[in-house]
Amino acid sequence: MSPTPSQWIAHDRLNYVILPVDSAGAQALGAESLKPERSTNFSLGFALTPSDDLSLIVDGYVINLRDRLVLSERFQGPGVAALLDSIGVPATAGAQYFTNGANTRTSGVDVVGNYRQNLNQFGSVRWTAALNYNHTQILSVNETPSQLTALGSNFQLLGRQSRALITKTSPSSKMIFSADWAIRDFDVNLRLTRYGTYTEVNSSSDPSLDREYSAKWITDLDVAYALNKQLTVAVGAQNLFDKYPDHIGVPNSSFGDNWGSYSPFGFTGGYYYTRLQYAF
Repeated sequence: MSPTPSQWIAHDRLNYVILPVDSAGAQALGAESLKPERSTNFSLGFALTPSDDLSLIVDGYVINLRDRLVLSERFQGPGVAALLDSIGVPATAGAQYFTNGANTRTSGVDVVGNYRQNLNQFGSVRWTAALNYNHTQILSVNETPSQLTALGSNFQLLGRQSRALITKTSPSSKMIFSADWAIRDFDVNLRLTRYGTYTEVNSSSDPSLDREYSAKWITDLDVAYALNKQLTVAVGAQNLFDKYPDHIGVPNSSFGDNWGSYSPFGFTGGYYYTRLQYAF
């Protein structure tokens, strides 16, 4: 039975679809039933507490992931369009599906330090610094299904764009610095977050069309006042200074919008709020 429109995730503006693995369209393009991912994790770390007010935690880790669940390359071209059209899937710009397509290894380190500073009549401040660095590499990729190779020699189950979704589109580093100042009935929390660089890979084979996005600092602020033991009122902001990712400049580019698609802090700018909290 041909899939109905409710059986796929359609992107009308581009006229391509993300097909359910068990749909006729995905099966025609070589999709196989999904299976659970398997992982082997190694970690080593230590914690230091020189005093009641100071602590340091360091953790290193390696995660080997087998049968990783990933999104396939976008399969497109006259042959693909004709095949999908014959079973009732309008995907002239191509189609994708999820697959257990790769084995990967992620290596990283987490460092977290905390210090509580007593300011006497001016309250106390809890200082926190945190760093994460990680790197993901692809160890192997499954062979391209015969249904795709029959449509042309240029098809790959995971091409350079799909591989980049695993290895390049998330920043390899993230730093957080925060100060939580408590004085009488006030609590002021200021947090600075730095997201490292990341890359969006174009669907073409030309690396010069890839886009690298610069690192960004994001500031969050929350100011709370306890009216009594149960009731607290607060005002605050996420992304206080209304930061955006780098502008890609071409509204109808293959990346989909002016801001790109993979910003770790989104592309909606600042969010400002008030909060009323009651504890029972």
